Amino acid sequence: RSFRVRQQRTTVFDGPFAETKEYLAGFNLIEADDLDHAMRIARTFPWARIGAIEVRPVRDMEAVRQRVGA
Repeated sequence: RSFRVRQQRTTVFDGPFAETKEYLAGFNLIEADDLDHAMRIARTFPWARIGAIEVRPVRDMEAVRQRVGA
């Protein structure tokens, strides 16, 4: 998901996502219970008011290793 905050109103988009070669200015890794929790955290970032923030899940590799017995 990506979102923008304008005049204290949040607009959420499910895609398409930004072309990172054109728009990526950095990233923050957020530890959250789920995607909605991550969106609530990211909404507090000051740059949400001037740009767009994209929130993507990150795979928990330790959980994958445990699941496959690696």
